[in-house]
Amino acid sequence: MLFVQFVSDNLLRPIVVCRLKIEDLDLTDRKINVKAKNSPVKIKIIPEIMLSKIRDLSKIDKNHYLFTPYGVGAAWHVSHNDKRNYFPKDLKR
Repeated sequence: MLFVQFVSDNLLRPIVVCRLKIEDLDLTDRKINVKAKNSPVKIKIIPEIMLSKIRDLSKIDKNHYLFTPYGVGAAWHVSHNDKRNYFPKDLKR
């Protein structure tokens, strides 16, 4: 699952991955702009192995979240706490 790769390959917390929006990804320069709690914005490099698994995001609204229960790049209007709890519970199943 791509969510797990974002956590493990980029060494990101699950809550940070849940907060990622389409606008935070720059696929041409292979960069992720991460808004972490200890700094305003960190720039991480997307590993080549992950880059091949990310589909074209150019036609998706830039304000949509990257990971949602409805798929990659959809609107999801819940609190960040609920987002953080959704994916670990889903992965436990």
